[in-house]
Amino acid sequence: MKMRNFFRMGVLLAAISLTAAGCGKDDKTPEQLPDPLDTTTEYYLVGVVSSAEGVVKGAEVKISDEIKATTDAQGKYNLTLSKTGDYTVAVKASKLEDFSTEVSIASSAKNRSTLTLNVKMSKIVEYTAPKEVVSGQETKVEVPAATETETPAAIVTAPADAVEEGVKISAGAYEEPKANVSAPVTSEKKEVEQVVVSSIAIKAEPANATAKKEIVIATPNPSTNTSIYFDPDNMVAQKDAILTRAWEDLNTGVKFNNGNYEITIPTGATIAGKYATRIKAEKVTGKETVGEANLANGAETVKKDNSGNISGIKDFEIKVAIKAGWEYTTTPAAALKAAGAEDEKLAAAIEAQIRSTEGNPLVYTVERVLKTNISGNSILYYQNKAKYCTKTYTFKIMANGVKKNVTVGLKCYTGSEEKYINQSSDEHSGGGTLLSLIHI
Repeated sequence: MKMRNFFRMGVLLAAISLTAAGCGKDDKTPEQLPDPLDTTTEYYLVGVVSSAEGVVKGAEVKISDEIKATTDAQGKYNLTLSKTGDYTVAVKASKLEDFSTEVSIASSAKNRSTLTLNVKMSKIVEYTAPKEVVSGQETKVEVPAATETETPAAIVTAPADAVEEGVKISAGAYEEPKANVSAPVTSEKKEVEQVVVSSIAIKAEPANATAKKEIVIATPNPSTNTSIYFDPDNMVAQKDAILTRAWEDLNTGVKFNNGNYEITIPTGATIAGKYATRIKAEKVTGKETVGEANLANGAETVKKDNSGNISGIKDFEIKVAIKAGWEYTTTPAAALKAAGAEDEKLAAAIEAQIRSTEGNPLVYTVERVLKTNISGNSILYYQNKAKYCTKTYTFKIMANGVKKNVTVGLKCYTGSEEKYINQSSDEHSGGGTLLSLIHI
């Protein structure tokens, strides 16, 4: 009996000894590594640079000597900013007029959020050879189109004695530059967008020459079908003020006559300037929505489980492809068909007008490589979802004498929403909380 008790005592002491050894000073704690994604602040400015002829490759997009980029073959650029605030963005490209605009990264913007800025640049105006006004004779200047078409971009007609004899008049197609920012919209927004049908620049010698009678600027209807055209009651004629550079309405309005949209330079007005014939489009922008997942490391979710390992993982990469740009949900051709007014050329004109505001219809991905560290006995989860809003443009047209609405639909990507967790596996039991949060 004594021997048996002695043996049991020995086993118990051995077990206590082993337990003590397991809890002793030789135990190693998991390696702790800093998390650069928690300590680094970045904001992204992306977009596409285009002109009337398509995307612009090799354009310089610059905020400063340190923050600049060159557009790729698709006209895309990608800039990284370190803080919120207002920025001036300058864009330069060969054979196009320099352009600059202001953008703002809101103070409420989340870390690693994306702002999209699309820029449409203007080709330097190429004026026609000057035509000298002869007393008692009509003066007509045909404006070549900015791109090759079958008809002139516009025709400027000064009736006899509408301009002082000896005055020289020339004109050229003017591509209005424009910047469009795809910023988040917290609630539905309704507005009227004035999109250009035609814009031309007129030069006179001497520069202060005025109209003694009304001078007509006629822009051909895109469609050869004279029974289908934009409703002139929903159009506006404008002139670019020399001093303020703002567009001012001409009270003469727009008329549709013999297959042309006509605006007039009123009597007494300076002839030289830039003139635009525009149609008013009702634009509705929907509330920003969180949509599909952006791929990260080729999957919808990244999970790196380092639990149970003492050593940390350094420079773990997360390669994210963030969707940007926009695409049609209802094309101009489909919208015209739904309105019972199918017309290929009018559809192309509507598309050109939308491009002048939104940029080229292109959905693309912006590649990001995020680097972080994962401490010992820790788990990393990452997920990135696209954010977008819907837009509709409604154009009013005349089709066989009947007023009709043509509504075009767009899906515009506005940024992304990120979920990122990098913590000790001891901070959750079995990962249930994290799994629920990341929606795996």
